[in-house]
Amino acid sequence: MTSGADVKKRVEQLKKDGKKSVLLLVANADGELRFVALSLQ
Repeated sequence: MTSGADVKKRVEQLKKDGKKSVLLLVANADGELRFVALSLQ
């Protein structure tokens, strides 16, 4: 996924599938990676 629209579409599908949270792997401009947990409720 590369765009915000891609992420939004996937998160909406996860909500429909009954998921309660999602774990994202995010890279900043320097290439540093970070996990971010989001609640879907």
